[in-house]
Amino acid sequence: MIIYPQLTEMKVKGYSDVRDPAAWTILILGLMLISWGCFWRKQPFLYPRGPIFPLKIKAEIGFPGTPQKKLIKQGDYLFWTTQEGELFAYQLSQQKMSWHFSFPPSPVSLLAHEEDKLYWGDGQGQIRCFNLTGEKIWQRDMGGELRQPVVVSSGHLYALVGRHQVIALNGDEGQILWSYSFPEDIQAGPATAAPYVVVGDEKGTLYILNQAGKLYFTFPLKKKISSSFFLLQDRCYFSTADNHYCALDLRRQKILWQVNLGGEVFGEPINWEKKIIVPLWSGVVFCLQSKSGEIKWWRPLPGRTDFSPALAEDQVLISSQSSSVVSYLLPSGQLKGTMDLGYTLKSNLVWVEPDLYLLAEDEQKDESFLVELEKEVKVTLRAEPPSPQTLGEEIKIIAEAVGFYQPEYEFYRAWQKEGEKEKKKGEEKKEKRKEEKKPTIVTEEIVQPFSSVNSWTWYPEQTGKYVIRVVVKDKQEKAEAQLEYVIKEKKAEEKKEKISKGRS
Repeated sequence: MIIYPQLTEMKVKGYSDVRDPAAWTILILGLMLISWGCFWRKQPFLYPRGPIFPLKIKAEIGFPGTPQKKLIKQGDYLFWTTQEGELFAYQLSQQKMSWHFSFPPSPVSLLAHEEDKLYWGDGQGQIRCFNLTGEKIWQRDMGGELRQPVVVSSGHLYALVGRHQVIALNGDEGQILWSYSFPEDIQAGPATAAPYVVVGDEKGTLYILNQAGKLYFTFPLKKKISSSFFLLQDRCYFSTADNHYCALDLRRQKILWQVNLGGEVFGEPINWEKKIIVPLWSGVVFCLQSKSGEIKWWRPLPGRTDFSPALAEDQVLISSQSSSVVSYLLPSGQLKGTMDLGYTLKSNLVWVEPDLYLLAEDEQKDESFLVELEKEVKVTLRAEPPSPQTLGEEIKIIAEAVGFYQPEYEFYRAWQKEGEKEKKKGEEKKEKRKEEKKPTIVTEEIVQPFSSVNSWTWYPEQTGKYVIRVVVKDKQEKAEAQLEYVIKEKKAEEKKEKISKGRS
């Protein structure tokens, strides 16, 4: 055993040497406390992320036409299409419209995107591919009417042409890779997530193909299927006309679960930590366990919706065919906030930290907007009792702040008294002329330095006109507000009453 002489000679107060067990206990506890103190001092201040309510409209970017229901973000751009056949691109860094393109309109001209490419079909059966800056890469005539929006996955593009045929294309060049004809009219799909392509017909049969166009298997559900599928790993989720939401295991070829939600799903759900957030057309949103279908929570929405929810940090944000957006906390489903925009909402929400974007329409004026929302940062100041008051009264100044996290408040007071009376120049000889009073403003002073207390109690000692100001700040925001307050002399009757009360 190695012995370190310097340690045997070390002394601890109250003990002869460090071989004493009690000395070691005190030493170890002291080091632990110091370590924990250093650890906590080094922890960064965590300012809340995600949308902070209340929100306000930051900008409204107008455009012609009625927007279709899908707003997407890709790179530095937001993209959307209109019912009139226009594609618009808004550049986020420049905060302006960047480019647009006109095409034959179609109700299924919703955008699909992958990496740096945009895809959509038009009303003449043409599929186009553009890059993000508006350059056309290719265009393909599909030889028939497009019945559903095109979908893209792993560089392959899929389109439903006519009522029976799915055609796959190369996403880079637009070359046709394969086609598959189905015996019945297609009701739902195509939907894709490698390595599957899923289609459902009007009789309730599901067809599962691989991305090379080969049929894996068919699944006779024998129920009418809603128009959308949601694929996640080896599972396919969909709703039926009898209001059930189902999970099909694509690998084991069997239904994992089905639960009656009381409505159909026409928007695309989203995945979050082994759960799926499912918006119903009837105006309800559910959070389901993706493996078992267990309902974790459900909440009502302001209106019907076929828009996809949006994830933003620990929140899920949902728009509906109303004028309000709502946000719920994950995983509890607790309401985080809501906002009424005053417009009819026309798309899903897109979170681009620190702001939110969506499409909206003023139906009375027939105007459409890309709306940018930001958190509202505001301070108001009020007094109890309100101005004016007389000397001797206790006055409480209260600040109310929104949009701050752990705010601090600093209160200021400036006193303005009336100066000596003087007559207007050139009117000294005229009697009973109106006289002016020159105000004298006393320098502003801090009456309560920064603290977490949002009020200040004031006992005014002099009459006059006061300006009370508050500055509110946190780690990111700062705002202020002020109010005027008048303190006046007591009336003679009040003074006599006070004197008489004192004598009695």
